[in-house]
Amino acid sequence: MYIDLHNHVQSWSPDAKQTWAEFSQGMQRAGLLGFGLSDHYDIGSYTKTGREWVFDTEEYMRTFGPERRSLAEARAKTEAAGAIHKPAFFLGMELGYLPDQVDRLSQLMAQDFDYFILSAHKLKGMDPYDETERVYGQGLPPIYSIYLQTLLEAAKRLPRPSILAHFDYISRYAPQERSKMRYKGLEGEFDSIFRYLIEQGIALELNTGTIGALIDKGYSLEEALPDRAIWERYFDLGGELVTVTTDSHKTEHHMRFVPAALKYLAELGLEHLTYFEHCQPQTYRFN
Repeated sequence: MYIDLHNHVQSWSPDAKQTWAEFSQGMQRAGLLGFGLSDHYDIGSYTKTGREWVFDTEEYMRTFGPERRSLAEARAKTEAAGAIHKPAFFLGMELGYLPDQVDRLSQLMAQDFDYFILSAHKLKGMDPYDETERVYGQGLPPIYSIYLQTLLEAAKRLPRPSILAHFDYISRYAPQERSKMRYKGLEGEFDSIFRYLIEQGIALELNTGTIGALIDKGYSLEEALPDRAIWERYFDLGGELVTVTTDSHKTEHHMRFVPAALKYLAELGLEHLTYFEHCQPQTYRFN
């Protein structure tokens, strides 16, 4: 049983390559317990054609709101349909943090979505994807430290996001081949984030997109899984709220590396994953 909350579709996320039909049908075919849509809202980011990475949230709600199904509703519909699987569907947003847009982002978070994923796609005004030399030129340890500090700042300044996304995002685009983020050397930064998330009831995301990026760099699947010390420390401090997501932008991403990620967490002793309905955390057993 598995629920994937971090996904993107065409027309709403500029970098998505899958349609709503391809996405929703793929999730149903995969037999997921439930899935969510969380398109990008990145103020100040633009495509090459000048389109800003934002959308009309009211239109988004009108388009996808009628599709929302709680887990209880999904189970009831499945039973009524005579064992035809009807997964739950949750509607969220992925908000890109910018220090000077806290008020606007906070207003968005007052809307009736199921969850808000908090991300940092820019670092001190720089984009790791497009400006690799500027971002990574000083070496990995300093920029990884700054990135984790930015995530903590974002979590503290915005009104209780549901999920903190891909803490290792910054490692994906580093030009260095061995760019995997590790706990050693970043102990203070990770501990500060974990303590705050646990105190505030914010879930921590294991995003399999980073696993794919590291494999593309030459890591084996086992090597590309997150540094065990990171997650061991989160659990040691009392962390319990975890989401596993594929961050899918196209159909090839559906369920990518999910079995390996679930096995990895189970071996660390985790038994339940987290999802959200109307911003309220719920848990389910995944094994």
